[in-house]
Amino acid sequence: NHPVLEVDLDHVMAWDDALADDLLQRPGFHLPLFEAAALEAAVSMAIVDDTQAELPAFQITLTSSKQPITIRQLLSSQVSRVVMIPGIVIASSKVKAKATTVVAQCKGCHANKQISVRAGFAGANLPRKCDEPRQPGEAACPLDPYAIVPEKCKYVDMQTWKLQESPEMVPTGEMPRSVMLSVDRHLVDRAIPGNRVTVTGIMSIMQNA
Repeated sequence: NHPVLEVDLDHVMAWDDALADDLLQRPGFHLPLFEAAALEAAVSMAIVDDTQAELPAFQITLTSSKQPITIRQLLSSQVSRVVMIPGIVIASSKVKAKATTVVAQCKGCHANKQISVRAGFAGANLPRKCDEPRQPGEAACPLDPYAIVPEKCKYVDMQTWKLQESPEMVPTGEMPRSVMLSVDRHLVDRAIPGNRVTVTGIMSIMQNA
């Protein structure tokens, strides 16, 4: 009863190598479509009852038999692409709620606006102006009018891990390098500090802001 599907990239490549290659190049574009297709397939096979009020959101996790790369081999050319890196989890944050869909309400006209939030460390950017159509002679809404309505937003569980190079991968005389990971939904609490893991994820640039 867990809506999680682990997909072997080698199987995708055997079915359609062009699609598999594009999935590796643009995972952020393909994974939401993949998860929607998994739900559609589950409904068609009667695994999920489509008469229930709220259908479960599927999570696709990727795995591959290809050789992983080290944290030192992560280059700018791999930003926004699928990478596999081994290491040791040295820290993990508390599980917290991350909004996937933010509902904001205008203070002036009380109109609601839905804003989707990308996965990972991304946040929501609220518009500075209300874009509701105005009636002739009606006063304009103030600047920065939107306030988030927490009870109407949609959330998932999220956790931050710190992954460090394994000791045998560190060249003699150098300090081990580490990367920050964002894991969500059913991947939360899958590992604790001290565990050796191989992570398949999307390399992204994190903005301090």
